[in-house]
Amino acid sequence: KGDIPLEDSLKIFEEGIRLSQVCMAKLDEAEKKVEILMKDKGKSILKPFLPDVTENNDYKKPEE
Repeated sequence: KGDIPLEDSLKIFEEGIRLSQVCMAKLDEAEKKVEILMKDKGKSILKPFLPDVTENNDYKKPEE
């Protein structure tokens, strides 16, 4: 509606972006903790996902 000043709108927008980044980081962390279903000699077994970590703490996709 435009009921709040532009400066306040920008602060709210910036906070939304920050919260979005926090949520994305938490989601990424949760996805990396998900166990991967592996097949071993026809039987399904659960194997924990253990990502490789790069120098700057980024995860890289494990090679299959």
